[in-house]
Amino acid sequence: MVEACHSLACHSKGVDIQYLRLHAQTQKLQKYFVKHAQGISTKHNTFSPESPWYGAGQGTGDAALRYTTQSDGMIRAYRDSSWTLAMKNPTNTITPTQDIDAYADNTTLMNGTTQENQALLRFQAQQNLTLWSDIVKCTRGALNPPKCGWAYFRWNFDQHGHLTISKVQHPLGLRLPDRNGKMHQLKQHPPTKAVRILGVHIAMDSNMSQEYQILKDKANKYKRCYTDASSQQQKPK
Repeated sequence: MVEACHSLACHSKGVDIQYLRLHAQTQKLQKYFVKHAQGISTKHNTFSPESPWYGAGQGTGDAALRYTTQSDGMIRAYRDSSWTLAMKNPTNTITPTQDIDAYADNTTLMNGTTQENQALLRFQAQQNLTLWSDIVKCTRGALNPPKCGWAYFRWNFDQHGHLTISKVQHPLGLRLPDRNGKMHQLKQHPPTKAVRILGVHIAMDSNMSQEYQILKDKANKYKRCYTDASSQQQKPK
């Protein structure tokens, strides 16, 4: 996200302008060695006029606070124009609403309707998706369509108020442009399929079969490693 957006968001919350200037100057001098599954890169990214490097700087001490400050403005802008999901409790008069959950670069948008109108639901969902994409673009960021997905779910209540999720699916067909303007059809996730979110595989119908299998495989792997290590130690010299 562009440094100017971060600085303006922080300044609007009362952050000292001298600190913001110091942060921007420091950002231009930093060398960022990318850490990935294979280790830490021997080459680094840094600021240059041809390829400017902005943002809070992942891993810096104030990155979380600066991102939270900017996200607050982004979420407020989204809520001003988005469709929401009303969750009416059948046992009382409480009707809470949900619209967006955000954690760093993971964001979930929610909307729904009480009407049996798939065209209306698709229209609202596509509008919400386009709205959030445009807000992210205003920060010089962009959504990555291959990593985005959507899910349709319908809640049913029995006579005792117990909640179940319908297995019926509807091809709403949501689309999203990438950074270069090319349109992508987003992947649909059925309610029985677990999606990895923040390291945990969660299915909408609450089944834990995939997460259980992953934990079981990891436990067996650790068990084999421990057994092999123990065998090596017990070999006669």
